[in-house]
Amino acid sequence: MNMAAAVGFPSKRRLTVESKLPVLNWAPIPYHRIGNTVFKEINDEQLYEVLDFSAFEKAFRLEAAKPVASTLNTPLRPAERRETSKPKGPMTVLEANRHRNLVIALRRVGTDIDEIIAAIEDLDIKKLPSEKAEILSNEFVASPEEIELLAKQHSTGKKMDDLDMFLYQLSRVPRLKARLKLMSLLDTCTDLLGTAGPQAEAVAAASQSLVNSARLKKLLEIILAYGNFMNSQKRGGAYGFKLSAFDRLVDTKSKTKTETIMHFIVRDVERKFPDVLAFANDLISLSKAASVSLGNLELDVAALQKASAAVKEELTHNATHPSLLAFMRDTQPKIEKTSKAVGEATKSFRKATLYFGEDAAIEPATFFPIFIRLVSAFDQARADLRIQERRAEDEMGASPSAHPGDGAQLERHSSKRVQRLRGLTRHASQTDGPELREEVEDGAIDEIISEMKTSAYRRPDAGYKREKRELGQTDDSASSFVGARPWLK
Repeated sequence: MNMAAAVGFPSKRRLTVESKLPVLNWAPIPYHRIGNTVFKEINDEQLYEVLDFSAFEKAFRLEAAKPVASTLNTPLRPAERRETSKPKGPMTVLEANRHRNLVIALRRVGTDIDEIIAAIEDLDIKKLPSEKAEILSNEFVASPEEIELLAKQHSTGKKMDDLDMFLYQLSRVPRLKARLKLMSLLDTCTDLLGTAGPQAEAVAAASQSLVNSARLKKLLEIILAYGNFMNSQKRGGAYGFKLSAFDRLVDTKSKTKTETIMHFIVRDVERKFPDVLAFANDLISLSKAASVSLGNLELDVAALQKASAAVKEELTHNATHPSLLAFMRDTQPKIEKTSKAVGEATKSFRKATLYFGEDAAIEPATFFPIFIRLVSAFDQARADLRIQERRAEDEMGASPSAHPGDGAQLERHSSKRVQRLRGLTRHASQTDGPELREEVEDGAIDEIISEMKTSAYRRPDAGYKREKRELGQTDDSASSFVGARPWLK
């Protein structure tokens, strides 16, 4: 009877498969653990009437194993029987899976047991770094039962398995677990002291610079004024704002979508509060502090203090150990200094967050980037204003009223053109063409000036030659030249 049916669970039907197939090595979920999973909503049995597994069965069918005549069907000779049944090496006292896992882990540690034991006794983290110390601590500390079996096997005087001998010699080191843990902590101390101290100093410096900046305080005052002005009709005046408002200064744009609130703030700062322009100079170490987590700093300090406590504990067993005494002399003062620096950094940061009205639980990685974005937006707005000014200057330069001398220059060019036209009329009157007037009609100069404004200036002779080429005329065809210009008649 199916076990699932015996306990009241619906049973799965057993399928009939003609061929022998390989086993799919998965971990099935018991029915009572299906719960609200996706498997509760599906039914695979209804697919067996739809799917055709014949090709699959053919592809995965296992062939019958061929008999090996030399070992199964043919009786072994005495010499062969002895060679087959003889073990390849000394038997291990460890459980099979335990032995296999230790063989794999031993490749990462190294097999020179004498050097490993010497490094453990000397607490030499250079020869046995924390990674290997952790592997030995987690995998190679024998249990009391294993120690008893290893000692019993060693007492027989027979050759031991290499891994058994390694584990046996390692188990004879006094306080093996505690020493390996201490070595891991000692190796970690060097890294933590190199990072925790500078990070704490950056957080403290950045927090103090924000609180002490009078120019930043003035800028916030200007921002508050702009905000209250915008909201006066709907929300009324505010006494302060969350720092997230900095981003709104850039997001809120004018009707033309060309300027933001930040542009107007910067413009007023430049005109009326020029000293505030350098507020970014008051803020230091913002980028470094923005990458710090106070939670991680506190964990680092806890690890350093744990290493210090472990060293003091080991000194109670060996008060003259050179490595331990060197740690207390050189490293312990650094741990105390770092712990103090982290405490001061936490205090300064909490003061800054309270000062700017932010949540006390906010992290430096969230708090300091707000001011970094403020500085960036302020500088970008200043750059935008400079571009606008240059564009306005260029437009003014293109206008005739912007350059008083341009009008006189145009008049000179127009006068030259009039003189040239008069010369042409005189030349035409000397030929056989119709009689032309030397006088230029009223408004001709205005037309010439208007033409010069709307088209590029050309040399008089160049224009004359091009016009003749277009009309297919030569120099002596003055009558045709004048005919193409009725205003000269």
